[in-house]
Amino acid sequence: MSRERSWLDPGGGHLAADLVNTVSWRGDPARRVDHLTGAAALTTWTAAMGLPPVQRAPARELAALRELREALAALIGARAAGAAEPAAAAAFLRAAARDAVASARLDLDRGDWTVDVRGPASLRHHLALAAVDLLAAAPAERLRVCADDACGWVFLDASRSGTRRWCDPAGCGNRARARRHYARARHDGRTRA
Repeated sequence: MSRERSWLDPGGGHLAADLVNTVSWRGDPARRVDHLTGAAALTTWTAAMGLPPVQRAPARELAALRELREALAALIGARAAGAAEPAAAAAFLRAAARDAVASARLDLDRGDWTVDVRGPASLRHHLALAAVDLLAAAPAERLRVCADDACGWVFLDASRSGTRRWCDPAGCGNRARARRHYARARHDGRTRA
């Protein structure tokens, strides 16, 4: 499966991680692809994620959703690197979460906030609550950014050993192994000559 098609099944392990993964090749400006380019793409993604379809997605709502995604990407990247949380991203997510809670209802049986996802603002609120859930519930050492610097996809490491390094061992992992093999072969060739 190509990288461009797999954004619909990114395997982040959490809805908020999958939102971040709607950008492919985040670390390589020459190959970077933002898949949330319009209402049709948003509808395709929400369907792939098992969310209700969004009937209309005004440009300002789509821009706000992408801004939420970028704030979350910055926060996850900092957490995965053990760096300080970016203040602007944290402030943005806090404001988005306050807006989301204001439009949500508390489900006492489940013990969480729910948003009826029908319109683009409701979807943004639902995803803001998912982002807070990811950051609050995921163990910091299990929240990862792919080891391929060009990739930039995020995931929850659910492996038993907790040593998963790549978003997709068959994609980014194989490319990394191939690069190491090529480098060793070149090095061995030079030392023999």
